[in-house]
Amino acid sequence: MLSGVLDRYAALFADDAPVVNPRMSEIGTELARRAAWRGALRSGEATAYRIGGTVTVEAPAGLRIPATLPTGSTLNGAAFGAPYAGLVSGWTPSAGTPLTLTLPASTPAPADSAPATGAPAAAVTAPAPDTRVPAGVTEPVASSAGN
Repeated sequence: MLSGVLDRYAALFADDAPVVNPRMSEIGTELARRAAWRGALRSGEATAYRIGGTVTVEAPAGLRIPATLPTGSTLNGAAFGAPYAGLVSGWTPSAGTPLTLTLPASTPAPADSAPATGAPAAAVTAPAPDTRVPAGVTEPVASSAGN
């Protein structure tokens, strides 16, 4: 039975996405970190944004920050994360100051979300929740109804 499950897994996932079997203590740590991160996002204590080839994360001191990024991404000039499924991911502690992750030069910018001419418009989603304005922003854009 287990061989069948593993064979199906191997058929669905690439070789660089092996089955992992963490210890119970590792699972507990992972779940606690995720809960803390989710709570910080919900309360507006943590925020992240990308400008060009840089991802900046602001979070309270001591909070562990998760990131999954393209292979070749760096944190303070050193390789970031552990490889898995063609990406790198990991947790890094916040010192309470902006944390800057640098993407490899080959990482494309997010695609423009505007629909092509003649294409049906995408459904409008709810506005993003209010959050802290990152340091250095001098003119925040006020939200308005319908945006």
